[in-house]
Amino acid sequence: MIINTSRATQFQGCREKAYNWDELRLASFRDPDPLMIGEAYHLGSEVIARTGDVEQAMHDAEKRFRQRLEGQLILEEEKPEIEREIEFVRHSVKQWAIHYDKADFKVLWPEVNGFIKLPNSEHHCYFCHRLLTDQPYNECPGVPNECWQPHYFKFRTDGIVEFYHKVWLLEQKTTASSNRNNFWAKFNMDFQVGCYLYGVWKSTGVLPAGVLVNAIIKHSVQDRTRPTGNGGYKFKLDPTNVGFERDYYTYNEDQLLSFERDLIRIATEYEDAFKQPELKVYRNTNNCWSYNRQCYYWDRCQRKYSGQTIDLEGEFRERPNDYVNEQYLDLLGLPKSEPQLEGIHGTK
Repeated sequence: MIINTSRATQFQGCREKAYNWDELRLASFRDPDPLMIGEAYHLGSEVIARTGDVEQAMHDAEKRFRQRLEGQLILEEEKPEIEREIEFVRHSVKQWAIHYDKADFKVLWPEVNGFIKLPNSEHHCYFCHRLLTDQPYNECPGVPNECWQPHYFKFRTDGIVEFYHKVWLLEQKTTASSNRNNFWAKFNMDFQVGCYLYGVWKSTGVLPAGVLVNAIIKHSVQDRTRPTGNGGYKFKLDPTNVGFERDYYTYNEDQLLSFERDLIRIATEYEDAFKQPELKVYRNTNNCWSYNRQCYYWDRCQRKYSGQTIDLEGEFRERPNDYVNEQYLDLLGLPKSEPQLEGIHGTK
């Protein structure tokens, strides 16, 4: 199969969620705001690194955010906060241009797109088979046709930089606070970072020294128009207050090869589960409220596991192809679909 870090992480977190999203193509009518902020900011910072045009970067970042909102279910009371978020993205991009101009690193490549063959993983690929033929999978010999494929790793990084005369992966992360939830410590052994470093190494032939993490800090202020009922006030995003913090973490060759092994194992388990969903796709209730947000599929799972009618008309929209789906078509020489935004799971 073609795996990316989003699919791998989602599958490890909850197989039911991964199956609903990837196989059943069930997409929520409302994407999480923090992910849309991150996607828009990443685009703006990429434009700055590539062209140096700050106004264009701000314009493109806002345009991406508004494009992402199209087709989503937006409540009237949400609209002021969304406009603050868009203003925050514009201001963050502008401040990054000022910050980047004074930075002690040089951007070598604004981004690296990669499609890596994972070694010693050739097999009768379930996902390729379904795109090529209507023949039942178990009746197909697999060899010597196009169903016989290795696993692949698909990725896109924020950038590659030169820092202290070495090559580093650049990762940019928006966060409300860098002082909680082990924000910095996790980058010492981070799955996404490790896989990206491995991908950069195999794509370019250059072994990066590690990752340079740039944190974009969001700040909030009290909203005097929204009392909490206990004498206080709710908080709202301050769109003009943007902070930057940075740290770096080294990785060696053995660590990157360990992520190669992880990718192969996860891809194998992922494909095996999707071949036998009735036996190997199950929920993980510890992930129903990750990041203090209810999972998109919470209500659906409640119905499924209590013996009720599972599907309700109009509950979800159909997920369009992301860049992994498009890569399958390219790999097999099949017609491409209409261009799509890369979306939440196709961002990296």
